[in-house]
Amino acid sequence: MDIIQLIQAVGVPVTLLLLVLIWLWRAGQYLAVQVVKPWTERHMAFIDRIETNTLQQAVILAAVVRTQEQHAAALNELVKTLEAIRVKVSGDKQ
Repeated sequence: MDIIQLIQAVGVPVTLLLLVLIWLWRAGQYLAVQVVKPWTERHMAFIDRIETNTLQQAVILAAVVRTQEQHAAALNELVKTLEAIRVKVSGDKQ
């Protein structure tokens, strides 16, 4: 069926609507292949990188926490030692 027969069968407005719908269908197919699929693939790769970075940050954060705990323990020992020295010195003066 050619375009003239289509116009005669359904009229000009319906024919124009069908042509617009066909154009939209083809544009959607093009966009799906050229835009949406690559965008989705890049987005999934981005999410994978974020997941990897988050796991690495968790490992680093755990190491920082361990270091802070070690520093706190060392400082507590230092405070106890200084307190003992202070008590000894102040006891000697009395």
